Amino acid sequence: MITFYENNQKHITAFNFENLSFHSHLHKEVECLLITEGNCHARINEKEYTVSQGEFLIIFPNTIHSYSNSDNNCKGSLVIFGPELFGEFTWNLTKYYPINPIIEKEKIHKDIPYCVNQLLIEQFNDNNTSLLKGYLTVILSRIFSNIKLLPINKEDFDLTHKILIFITENFKESITLDSVCKEFGTNKSYISKVFSQKIGVKFNDYINSLRIDLAQHLLENSNLSISQVCFDCGFDSLRTFNRIFQKFLNCSPSEYRKNKMFQN
Repeated sequence: MITFYENNQKHITAFNFENLSFHSHLHKEVECLLITEGNCHARINEKEYTVSQGEFLIIFPNTIHSYSNSDNNCKGSLVIFGPELFGEFTWNLTKYYPINPIIEKEKIHKDIPYCVNQLLIEQFNDNNTSLLKGYLTVILSRIFSNIKLLPINKEDFDLTHKILIFITENFKESITLDSVCKEFGTNKSYISKVFSQKIGVKFNDYINSLRIDLAQHLLENSNLSISQVCFDCGFDSLRTFNRIFQKFLNCSPSEYRKNKMFQN
């Protein structure tokens, strides 16, 4: 899973994935998945879903969600974009949520996979913003004809949402349990409980997973030195960066970069 988009300046991002797995998180963008092979298991606002081959999943902004892939054979495409790009749909995307976020295979119009594929191709052309928005407009038009919406209850945006948004926007800075407690006027035991019960990971592991995910992207897609990647991702020392990277990926940052270069 690529976390960098959650606080990225690029408004439209598309990529293919295999065996998608990521812990609970949320962001201000819309997230869409088209599954081309296998099954993807998603947890959205504490409800469990299975997205099967040929099905389409849409996740509205500020929705807590996670992915797991116990079948280990899932492939698909993921598209992320800001709802503010589409005036016609912005209200529905930000003020409502879908009763069922999955579009079944037999209800998916042929325009949807075609437009997803075109987004994967055209996103790298800086002059094609209008074209990208056009493809997404078609996708949204087809989606909204197949889903039912309910208005968002503002009370649903509890402290958990606010904490996750704060972390998403600040994980590259020096952020600690103490600083989060100070930000929200609460105590360590409460926030620790939120992460263990609602997110399913410890606070520090959550922060580090966001940083390591960004580090993977930078190691694969930039010429930044290992030291620069370390500090750009919010780590305070190379020693800590190497230790945590090894913990998450069973290799060092330099080994990871070398392996990716060899694969390409």
